[in-house]
Amino acid sequence: MVAQWEHIDFEGKTWRQPNKKLSSEKGRAVVPLASQTLELLSDLRMITGHTDFLFPAHNGENRPMSVATMPRALNRLGYKGKQTAHGFRASAKTILTQNGFSWQLTEEQLGHGPKDKIVAAYYREGSLDLRRPMMQWWADALDAMERGEPLPDSKPYRI
Repeated sequence: MVAQWEHIDFEGKTWRQPNKKLSSEKGRAVVPLASQTLELLSDLRMITGHTDFLFPAHNGENRPMSVATMPRALNRLGYKGKQTAHGFRASAKTILTQNGFSWQLTEEQLGHGPKDKIVAAYYREGSLDLRRPMMQWWADALDAMERGEPLPDSKPYRI
């Protein structure tokens, strides 16, 4: 998914991804954004907000960043053979479920809709209100990890 500024809703605190298969609001995956994410996006908008893309190509602002950019950056940082960009999703799912967030919520956050066609037909709105506090906890947990502190208690974030 190529992140475009037109899909970021700062007021609604969401990233609406069009054309996703996940059965949520009118065929769009809706990703809740934590306060730290909104702050980072606000800073990024000062740099790339004049383009369509959050991360434009370095040699042409009318194109998104190459899909090879993240793997190359991880390799240069010394993570070759140790970590992939997609691996961060698996790490997030593992840490979230280990801290009491439901498997279903983490699956939905990753954009995985219900496998059962009948359930998917009725599963329109998703659980955005339940995923918001989960993603805020995730952002707070990442901050704690960066500072070398224990993870925050997840119970106040779970509804």
